[in-house]
Amino acid sequence: MASLFFITKFQFKLWRLNTFFIFFILVISSGAASAQQDTSEVKYLRGFKNIFHLKVIGQYRPMTLRVQEKGTGESILFQPNARPMAGIGGEIVDIGFALTLKLPESAGRDNDIYGNTRFHDFQVNWYQDRFAVDFQYQYYQGFYISRVNIPDVSYDEYLQKPDLRIEGYGLNGVYVFNQDKFSYGAAFNNSYKQLRSTGSFLMMASIKHTGIRTAGTLIPDQFLNEFSSTPRIHNVWITGFSIMPGYAQTFVAGNFYLNLVLEVGPDLQYRDYVIAEGRKQNWRAEGKMNIRGGLGYDNGDFFAGVFYLGRRNRFSVGELNIVHEAGFARLNIGHRFSEMSWMQDIRGWKLYKKIMNPF
Repeated sequence: MASLFFITKFQFKLWRLNTFFIFFILVISSGAASAQQDTSEVKYLRGFKNIFHLKVIGQYRPMTLRVQEKGTGESILFQPNARPMAGIGGEIVDIGFALTLKLPESAGRDNDIYGNTRFHDFQVNWYQDRFAVDFQYQYYQGFYISRVNIPDVSYDEYLQKPDLRIEGYGLNGVYVFNQDKFSYGAAFNNSYKQLRSTGSFLMMASIKHTGIRTAGTLIPDQFLNEFSSTPRIHNVWITGFSIMPGYAQTFVAGNFYLNLVLEVGPDLQYRDYVIAEGRKQNWRAEGKMNIRGGLGYDNGDFFAGVFYLGRRNRFSVGELNIVHEAGFARLNIGHRFSEMSWMQDIRGWKLYKKIMNPF
């Protein structure tokens, strides 16, 4: 069963992942223990043939950009003035969709104080039983400084930086090894219902590109003297290639579920940046980790759930660390219905069958 959906990821340095590594081992152990109790007659998944669903959506996309000097730890934190969004979504003939709009300005922060952020966020996922593919595109322009961590520097205002722009896109693919008993997308797009606790090993491949651009310097002039060993950075582009094995586990208690996904591996980065001395390029390998989670209720007809997905990219320019974090929090409340006749007609189209079963 294929589906379109929204997703992002949360990335960490491997050498900081001791806690998550322990968690990873525990999840694998619990999944292996439950697998030993499996029988061929046990049903793990419930599909929804000739069923469509509709849902209301509430979502928020937090984002930060932190620049920090390695030696002193002095840092500046940028944030966009992005508002929450709400809308509708669903899945019809196994194709998911979502339409969300920004809430009124009264639901966000004052533009006079925090500035105005223009943003576009387009993300599409295609879920099959054995694999999942997703494409992401994000564009944010207009940030403000929310925090300054510099000794002896008093900062009591929100300095706006309307010229700061972050643009990124990526393509990810995930292979699911235990597709007969485990649904990778059940907790996130509600195309399946997981009936019993189980999990699956995963293999993920990813390519991502992120550009950070500004008309002046990334660090505002009034703070440059505090970053004594830091170059005057203007623009940064980073492209990462990664292959990450992982594991996913869904815990089921009646109609309630908890889904956790963990993927860990190397990220080979190509870095291209412009400083006062000119343009420079280099390659570097970093550790990368993706994690996401979902918690919800599904009785077959009615479903509701919350989940969070995020990503964290970190790279160095001279003595400066730049950390870009973006997240995605979402609430779904929906209901399933029997398909209408015109929906069943679409399932009979040759083009539809080819798209849904390309292999």
